[in-house]
Amino acid sequence: GKMFGFTENYVRVQKDFDPVSVNQIEFLNLEKILSDGTVSVQSSYQSFLAKA
Repeated sequence: GKMFGFTENYVRVQKDFDPVSVNQIEFLNLEKILSDGTVSVQSSYQSFLAKA
């Protein structure tokens, strides 16, 4: 499934469901605007690991 939230600028974002992320504030990278108007995101930590 997916989970949804908002940035501090009220941009609606979505990512794959992760029970650890529920009710948490996370640092994320915005990826792309989807057809429903939400923005897909990727964890900043995951992108950091990908570059290492």
